[in-house]
Amino acid sequence: METCATSPAHTFFKFSPSSSFSPSPSSLSFLNVYFLKPIKTLLPHCSRQFSRSQCPPRGAKLTRFVASAAPATADDVVAEKLPADIQVTETPEPNSRVRLSVEVPAAVCDDCYRTVIKEFTKRSKVPGFRPGKNVPESILIGYVGKENVKKATIESILKRTLPHAMSSVSGRALEDSVRISTKFPEMESTYSSMKSLRYDVIVDVVPEVKWVPEDGYKNLKIVVEIDKEIDAQTAAEQELRRRHKALGALRIVTDRGLQVGDVAILDISATTIEQDESAAQSIPSAESKGFQFDTEDGDKVLPDFLDSIIGIKRGETKSFPYVFPDSWKQEDLRGVRAQFTVDCKELFYRDLPELNDSIADKILSGSSTIEEVKEILLQKFLEVEQTAKEQATDNAILDQLHKMVEVDIPPSLFEEQGRQLYGAQLLQIQANMKLNEQQLASLSSPKAVKEYLENQKENITNIIKQNLAVGDIFKRENLQILTDELVKEVENSISEFKRHNQEYDEGRVKEQVQEVVEGAKVLEWLRERADIQCFQLDVNTFVVNVRCGACGFMYLCVMLGEVQVHFVGSSGSKSEKASLGLLYRILWLMHFIANVEMAVVEAENPHLGQITCGSLLQQLQQIWDEVGETDEERDKMLLQLEQECLDVYKRKVDHAVKSRAHLLQTLADARVELTNLLSALGEKTYVGIPEQTLGTIKEQLAAIAPALEKLWKQKDDRVKEFSDVQSQIQKICAEIAGTSEPVESPVVDESDLSTKKLDEFHAQLQDLQKEKSERLHKVLEFVSTVHDLCAVLGMDFFTTVTEVHPSLNDSRGVQSKSISNDTLARLANTVLALKEDKKKRLQKLQELATQLIDLWNLMDTPPEERSLFDHVTCNISASVDEVTVPGALALDVIEQAEVEVERLDQLKASRMKEIAFKKQAELEEIFAHAHIEIDTEAAREKILSIIDSGNFEPAELLADMDNQIVKAKEEAVSRKDILDKVEKWMSACEEESWLEDYNRDENRYNASRGAHLNLKRAEKARILVNKIPALVDSLIAKTRAWEQDRGVTFTYDGVPLLAMLDEYVMLRHDREEEKKRLRDQKKLHEQLNKEPDSPFGSTPSPARQPSTKKVVGPRANGGANGSTSRRLSLNAHQNGSRSVNKDGRRDSRPGAPVNYVAMSKEDAASHVSGTEPLPNTP
Repeated sequence: METCATSPAHTFFKFSPSSSFSPSPSSLSFLNVYFLKPIKTLLPHCSRQFSRSQCPPRGAKLTRFVASAAPATADDVVAEKLPADIQVTETPEPNSRVRLSVEVPAAVCDDCYRTVIKEFTKRSKVPGFRPGKNVPESILIGYVGKENVKKATIESILKRTLPHAMSSVSGRALEDSVRISTKFPEMESTYSSMKSLRYDVIVDVVPEVKWVPEDGYKNLKIVVEIDKEIDAQTAAEQELRRRHKALGALRIVTDRGLQVGDVAILDISATTIEQDESAAQSIPSAESKGFQFDTEDGDKVLPDFLDSIIGIKRGETKSFPYVFPDSWKQEDLRGVRAQFTVDCKELFYRDLPELNDSIADKILSGSSTIEEVKEILLQKFLEVEQTAKEQATDNAILDQLHKMVEVDIPPSLFEEQGRQLYGAQLLQIQANMKLNEQQLASLSSPKAVKEYLENQKENITNIIKQNLAVGDIFKRENLQILTDELVKEVENSISEFKRHNQEYDEGRVKEQVQEVVEGAKVLEWLRERADIQCFQLDVNTFVVNVRCGACGFMYLCVMLGEVQVHFVGSSGSKSEKASLGLLYRILWLMHFIANVEMAVVEAENPHLGQITCGSLLQQLQQIWDEVGETDEERDKMLLQLEQECLDVYKRKVDHAVKSRAHLLQTLADARVELTNLLSALGEKTYVGIPEQTLGTIKEQLAAIAPALEKLWKQKDDRVKEFSDVQSQIQKICAEIAGTSEPVESPVVDESDLSTKKLDEFHAQLQDLQKEKSERLHKVLEFVSTVHDLCAVLGMDFFTTVTEVHPSLNDSRGVQSKSISNDTLARLANTVLALKEDKKKRLQKLQELATQLIDLWNLMDTPPEERSLFDHVTCNISASVDEVTVPGALALDVIEQAEVEVERLDQLKASRMKEIAFKKQAELEEIFAHAHIEIDTEAAREKILSIIDSGNFEPAELLADMDNQIVKAKEEAVSRKDILDKVEKWMSACEEESWLEDYNRDENRYNASRGAHLNLKRAEKARILVNKIPALVDSLIAKTRAWEQDRGVTFTYDGVPLLAMLDEYVMLRHDREEEKKRLRDQKKLHEQLNKEPDSPFGSTPSPARQPSTKKVVGPRANGGANGSTSRRLSLNAHQNGSRSVNKDGRRDSRPGAPVNYVAMSKEDAASHVSGTEPLPNTP
């Protein structure tokens, strides 16, 4: 537990409650990381009164936690209706997270794709198409880019489906905690291969609060530790003592050492004590220069520190060992043995006025007696005591609550709460120490925030548990808040904003007030039911700081080597800083004036007697004796003589007193002047100044005169230095401001000529010189950029920069160029304008280059003619930054390209028929290779009629033909697989025909030349022929699938392929049947030859060989009996052409493979000789 003393409400309790701060709104971006909005931190100590400082600024939304079903950038987006349902799978994950696996069907993806194409059609300006005209999809995709279309489609899918996916966690999801975990390239890959999309979404959900034990919050037992300082009576007495001390003046101690009640200015250093002295290290946190040490608060600084330095005198140094106590606030120093060295710079005692009713009004404004002061202070501290006790009780309850709940905290909730706490501390540090930009940037870095989150993990987790526990209790117990109370608190908060002239959002203020009031309601409910026990601790580590009435008090606090004087009163607080050296000089001057006053009061009495006039009196006595003067006459004459002597002595003493007073005044003036010079020069001491009590007054004057002379000279030199520096500062400021008026001589403040002030001026001058250098460098960069842009655009550089400012001309020196804000702004605007002009010209030139290349390709322009415009086409794919050639984007170059495009457009119109027929020939060639039959003559006649009619733009006609070519290529690609199998089938049929002829050859096994090659071919042919049935089946299946997908008949040169295949299958079946019949006939013939002679028959002669007949079978070139058979072929060249009938039309009858053989009836009925081999078929 740590002490908190940052505000009156935090003075007397031992717990560290969380404090709110106002973070800046988070920037959200769709398809990027989703950020969790700020959480509202519960502030129990604000339950009594809602403070303006607790409200969030305009634009920041603070909530305990917010559940939402919408993504970060779609809070107000209504879910669009989808053409098909998406599938969402919910998977719980640790830390109160849910993973949503979203599967988007192809129908939704296709709908989003069509939407993206429509948007691109509206926004894109495709060259060659009028605005509003429908651009063919293929041309549009080629213009926009296939990758860009794909990315835009995926983004559209995510934008439309994410609200539907989040509907499954509606009411549970933390607002703006949605993150898409699937990487974009992975989504691109899935979409490209499957034409569907799958992605994962991770969302934080409201954590479930589990009480251990259940309902354990209803009977809390709370032990509250109350410090002894909370006692109102003790605190009031300490405050009265502090105010009384503030009225006393500090006097320099010269004749003794430090004792309790004194104030000392100390330089403190400390090192660790090690066995090896070289290993000793300094302790930075224990070191301080010019530290003001009040002995009455000695133990509050460091326990037992005062006892070690009691008796130290001014200018004395003490060194002593010290062991840091185990309760020391800095953990790494607990128990560390250190060697302290203390140097006493100054020693003061307090000259306190008597504590009576005469100073009551000074102690507390409006009071007349000390008793009244004591009563008012006691009443105020009684209020503080009660508030502190209530606050300590509330914090003890909250501390007990977070120990009783188990919560699986989402990372986004933890990070946001930690950032709030860190931001609050950063604002507090900034308010107290006035950090510079470098320190603020260092403390605001992501590394610093990350370290804070790691170090304060336990504290942040406890705060979140407290918030969730309080909210859960409010819901569980159905607590209610009064509307009147809420309205009153809101009105008070809004009035605070208005009183301080600050903007506010009434809705957000109401929401914040409601959260605070709900928290207060829960704490009140818990206090009523809890068993609360309080006991006091004797801890002396608190500083009481109470504002009361119009009476203020002053205390000195040494910080960062400076003395800071705080004036605290009813109107707030104001602090003024003075250097520590100046305080020394003021105190020394007070001591000097006191000594001078004591010297003036001292006076010597004139001493009259006979010592000076003895001889004269003796002589006068002798004369009186001789004359015989009476005693009365003698007494009278002596009395007169005594009076005259007294008058002379009085005149001499008066004159001497006046002379001494004059000398003292001169000495005082010299010392005052010396003090003023030292103060002005910022010097604490000067070596040549003698001690003020040594020597006579004249000796002191003579001793101080050289020092004054040197200081006067040093002052003159310093004034000159200040004047030079300030003149340079004014000159540079005038250059930055852009003023042309002559700079006046600077006015030097001779009251402050310290080196510190001079260093500040030098630092300011260095900053200005650095800024001037940076500005000059920026101006030169701008001028260089303008020069490069003007060179590329073919513009006059000198005219352009002279229009911005005449000093930017290269003929002038670098240092004479204008560096004002106006010049920089005008240069920046000029660069932006030139870049925009360059971008537009490059876009125009690229469009012209694209048109030129298209026209050249269309009309087969020779390379020699194209090379004339290489300077135009070379930048067709270049970016704006890549174009750096002088004159590359000059207006005459663009005009030349425009003229050439216009000329080619006119030439294109005149050669339209030739170009159109060229594209038609290309289309016919694609169809021929794809074995698709088209009516070429009708197509050409239609093109001629369109061109002659003039109803269509040439560009539209060519675009339409290009679209047809693209579709024809797509058709050819879709037919390629089937056509490849058809070619394989035809090749196999040819091999089958050859194999049949080979089998019929009786001499095929003779050792003739090439017989072994035919044998190898026959083996391969048999393998290939065996594959024909499977090939035909596969081809039929693929053809039918193609026809079902396309909804049209697959034709091969105008003949349905399935018809051809069906006919081939039937013919093959007939041929197999014929072969079977021949084999059966051959067996029958063999059986007949083996039967015995019939009783009436004759036996053939053994010498006579049976006659041999050739087997009747199908041939490739005719029947077995020499009759000509019909051989149907798809085409003569097997490339898609067909025979032309006598009417001049192409025969559209189905063709057959080359081994398709029609067998005559005679051939079918003929017998086969027993010696003729049968043909081998697969």
